[in-house]
Amino acid sequence: MGKDAAFYPVVGFDPVESYVNELRQTYGQIAYFFYDIYGDTKIFVLWKQDVLKQTKEITKENRKFFIKDQIKNTIDLNLEILLNDFNLIGKELVEKVNILKIQT
Repeated sequence: MGKDAAFYPVVGFDPVESYVNELRQTYGQIAYFFYDIYGDTKIFVLWKQDVLKQTKEITKENRKFFIKDQIKNTIDLNLEILLNDFNLIGKELVEKVNILKIQT
């Protein structure tokens, strides 16, 4: 755009809401996504425990989410790929990703 181009605000468009909706559509079967609809830009992800416990093998449907640990002989979330995907989908909206482990 030239320097004389005018920029107009888009009324009713919330980029965080749009991003969260896309995450929910793509990854909703393995995680819950939360955000503050009143303006905070933080997004929280909670992995669905029942999905993690039920995953006994890698199938065509879940191979993009999981990775097999050959040493421990376990199937785990492929966090590196998932977080990279979150960054790619969010583009400039994602500033950083923090991983918090909660002990149960």
